[in-house]
Amino acid sequence: MLTEIKIPPGMAQNGTKYQNRGRWVDGNLIRFHQGTVRPIGGWSPLLNGSAVAQTVSAYGRAALSYRGLNGAAQAVFGCYDKLFAWSLGVKTDITPSDLAAGFRDTGVSGGGYGQGAYGAGPFGQGVGTTVQVADVWHFDTFGDYLVACYPTDGRILLWNRNTATDAAEIDADAPTSCRGVVVSPERFVVALCAGGDGRTIEWCDQENYATWDWAAPAAGSQAGRWTFEGEGTLIGARRGKKETLFWTTKDLHAMRYIGGTLVHSFEQVGYGCGLVGPQAVAMLGSKAIWMSYNGFYMYDGFVTPLPCDVQDEIFSNVETSQGIKVQAIVNDDWNEVTWLYPTVGSNECDAYVTYNWAEQTWTTGRMDRTAGCARGAFDYPIYVATNGALMEHEKGHTFLNTGVVLGVTPSATYATPFLESAPVQMDAGDRTADVVAIVPDEKTLGDVQVSVYTAYYPTETEILRGPYTLANPTSVRWTARQMRLRLDQVRAADWRFGTLRVDVEQGSRR
Repeated sequence: MLTEIKIPPGMAQNGTKYQNRGRWVDGNLIRFHQGTVRPIGGWSPLLNGSAVAQTVSAYGRAALSYRGLNGAAQAVFGCYDKLFAWSLGVKTDITPSDLAAGFRDTGVSGGGYGQGAYGAGPFGQGVGTTVQVADVWHFDTFGDYLVACYPTDGRILLWNRNTATDAAEIDADAPTSCRGVVVSPERFVVALCAGGDGRTIEWCDQENYATWDWAAPAAGSQAGRWTFEGEGTLIGARRGKKETLFWTTKDLHAMRYIGGTLVHSFEQVGYGCGLVGPQAVAMLGSKAIWMSYNGFYMYDGFVTPLPCDVQDEIFSNVETSQGIKVQAIVNDDWNEVTWLYPTVGSNECDAYVTYNWAEQTWTTGRMDRTAGCARGAFDYPIYVATNGALMEHEKGHTFLNTGVVLGVTPSATYATPFLESAPVQMDAGDRTADVVAIVPDEKTLGDVQVSVYTAYYPTETEILRGPYTLANPTSVRWTARQMRLRLDQVRAADWRFGTLRVDVEQGSRR
């Protein structure tokens, strides 16, 4: 009798393996789409006009892509010590010559890195100790211009897309000792932690980034200042369609333009949902999705926890001391948000978790990427590898080792997609099953290799059956009460794997 092995899409990594029976529980470099399993797109080096692979400084800390008013695609990459622009096949170093050197990692003053979790106390302080916080760039756009802030430097910077000039302080009267910047939908440039105050923002006059006269405003000026109530310290902000959202390490606030003498109204719209890092939030139109210290959240007018089938895996393995480095990248082509995060013992992002908002599925994997930007106006998303290599993602079907870009490794293969399930019970699990054939459901036979691990009981040592390069059907012969599947890519291709069927004869109760 042919029996379908129907495993729901998405990974499940909460609880025990038996709790997740009949689900996919581990994998790398795969996605679920329209009922099938397939690999994510591959990657290859970003090349300039002379076909030379491009690199930036190691340890990317933010990336942004957008289209300039002249129609040209523009990307910027902030590393822990530099700022780069990429457009029309040319990379330019636009780092201000007087940029204050920042911190590569979060650590405790007088001690080693990793002592004390970021966000455990007031900003800049752990519990009874002083914490130096890793610097993460903040980016936004003001029309054609880039606005940026590098926390240790503390100035609001402006770059006018002229590659002959570097980014520079936006205005002599703009606040200093800031830790971030955002541009509101109404075109106010807003400085976070203005003057070093962790809960205060200041904004320029509307449409006029050279006027910051909130203390003694000129006639008609709408420059202003606000200090948020509540707990935590400002860590990040994003522009929505009709409001600007501000996250602290504890809560979420909304700023809305009302005009008049008050200029803006403010409302605390969430509590206990703080942002883990300034780049850990993705905007999907007016909706925000972000990673907090203990889970994922969504805001669409109201803050709600985002159910996550892999939450145990993520939050038991994230290196909390370096959590400020978490990066969220949107992939609109696949309805996905991917968060890059550092695992326990790592100072840099070396793993990822992806949420598909259309199919509400989660996947996890490993990847040495420290920043990335959406495709935007480019052909492909661009990611920054730990070693500074710029890689175009979702391109082709191979996964190159980023060392190839720097010419320091002979290996051309970075990783191979795979997917593993938890045990799948045969019938109700009270009888054995004699399996005599496997009937695959592949787009092209031979792209995927299947291994089957069988056992009579959950705690019993498993027996490996295969691996099989499947024919249609594939003759096998084994007996078990439960089976577990593993899929391994054997050919670099845009393969698909659907619903596997097995030819089963009912066995005994022994």
